[in-house]
Amino acid sequence: MLEVLTYMQIICAAFLLWCVLVALRDKSRFIKADRLGVIERDLVDLVQVVVVAHRVEEPTSNLLRAVKANSLREVPVKYLFLISRSQKSNALSGYYKMFMTIVEIAFAERGDDLNPEDYVRIDNLPYDWTDVPYIFYQCVDKNSNVKRTITFRGNQKCEGIADYYKQVSASSVMAQAILSGAPEEISKDAGFADEIIMESRKHRKGSI
Repeated sequence: MLEVLTYMQIICAAFLLWCVLVALRDKSRFIKADRLGVIERDLVDLVQVVVVAHRVEEPTSNLLRAVKANSLREVPVKYLFLISRSQKSNALSGYYKMFMTIVEIAFAERGDDLNPEDYVRIDNLPYDWTDVPYIFYQCVDKNSNVKRTITFRGNQKCEGIADYYKQVSASSVMAQAILSGAPEEISKDAGFADEIIMESRKHRKGSI
């Protein structure tokens, strides 16, 4: 009987060790939100950032630096925030203004008469986003015009910015978040989300 207990204890200990190793492996794939700002700033051929989240939240210091650096590019990067329907009333009076201010400062430094509202847009989804936040980085190669989307998934539900993110596949999430229905406009229409919305509609029709 003692030998059986010892054997079972060894099995349980081995299983617990395996669980710990799996947890450590999964955690190692995550990066801090502030580190994501450095990645965003350094992405080559970045043309648009799409954030799908419950709300717009105060950005980290590196994310703010990324917004300014991306607004100072030869072709400024465009930002689109897709948030929960219930957040519509206070969306424009919150941290969204901080993003707009950073872009305005960058455009003033450029000496251009660009309109920040053409580069920062906020829409609400036709439902509440109760999942974790996602960030889509859309890049277009200047030479080949090939498009690619780099996607990061947060680790906390119903947040504007999660503490940690990891890279994931874009297709299924984009279909759920963006293409399940055209977002309702909150701010002035900048016209740069049309392609994403059309692609999501196509994806939705194909999945019905």
